[in-house]
This record gives sequence, C-alpha cells and structure tokens, in this order.
Amino acid sequence: LGIGCVEKVFFDFEPADLATLESLNLLSTFLMRDPGEKDGPGELLGDTFFSLSKQPGSSMVSMWVVGKESGERVAAADDASLVDALAGVLKRFAPEGTVLPRATRVVRSNWILNPLTRGSYSYLRAGATEEDITTLGAPLCKEGHAAPLLLFAGEATHPNYFGTVHGAFLAGEQADMLKKQRKLRDERGKAIETFLSKQQFEAKLGGGKKKKKK
Repeated sequence: LGIGCVEKVFFDFEPADLATLESLNLLSTFLMRDPGEKDGPGELLGDTFFSLSKQPGSSMVSMWVVGKESGERVAAADDASLVDALAGVLKRFAPEGTVLPRATRVVRSNWILNPLTRGSYSYLRAGATEEDITTLGAPLCKEGHAAPLLLFAGEATHPNYFGTVHGAFLAGEQADMLKKQRKLRDERGKAIETFLSKQQFEAKLGGGKKKKKK
C-alpha cells in the first residue's frame, strides 16, 4: 500500500473582500499550474490545486493541494508566501487592473508533516491487491482467547472504500461489531463454563450426602 497526500489550505478574508472575489467568479474554480512555469505563484502551490471555494458560514476560502511534493512545498512555506502565491494566481483570472484583496490569515492541514500519518489517504501501489488491505486490517488474536488482543480500523483497512472518509467510518463500525461479537461469545462461554462447574459441584455434593432413614 502507498500513502498519498492531499493538503487543505484555508485563507481567511474580510467579509467585504470575500464578496469581491465572489463577484469576479474566482471561487468554485479548478486551477492548474502552467507546466512551463518556473518560480511563479503556481510553482509554490503545486502541480495541481483545485476546489477553491468558500466555506459555508465563514469568510474563509479553502484550497486543496494535491501530491507529495506539492504538500511538502506548502508545508515548508510561511503564511506570507502562501498569501502571495494565491494572490498571484487569482490575478491571472481577474480583469486587468483589478486590485484583488489579500487574505488576512492562513490555516493548513499539514498531514505530510505528521509523523503518525506522513500523508492523508492510502492507495494500492502497482502489484498490490485487496488481500494486502485485508492483511493490514486483520485483528491480532491469541490462542485460547475469544476476544482479539488488538483491532485495526481506518480507511486503509477497508477493501472497497480505502482512501475515503466513509471507508474509515465503515472500518470502525466493523471493528466495533467484531469486538462486541467476540465479547458476547466470551461472555456466553464463561456463563456456560460457570453453569457446568456449578452442575459438577452439585453432583459431587449430592453424591456425598447420606440418605436419611425413615
């Protein structure tokens, strides 16, 4: 399995400035860097960036940055550089002479820098199969124990919906269901064991009693 990277960058604007961007139809767009561009605004933001859209109920604009190298560049850049990069890209699509507003704050996901993830979603590398996903998600069990010692969940463990949020949710549900089933089985086993032990004890106790004479 491989780990891919999709980073989210949020740019905060003043409400009036956000209205300006909307009036110029610069939101809800798909943007791609010119392959021949060097050291321009698109170079920092990556090979592909898309879904530049307003966040409902806020004055923030979100942008998705795709790819490991792009994510690393964005993660290493300071906020001012990202604001400059976005402004430079938007300028290309605005009428000549338009004074575009600048973002006042930047928030980003930085999944690529998280040592526990090093990315944001899983995918099948060339030569990998669904069996690899099943192996990754298999619980750790110990002989003689009904309940598993350790359960795994997350999108990377779902054979059909890996790489998605609903895959992570469904994998969690499956792990929880398995845990409850094993726990119920363990409780039933203990109940049966207790019942049999009680029966055996009573049988021994009954066998040792002397019958009363009439």
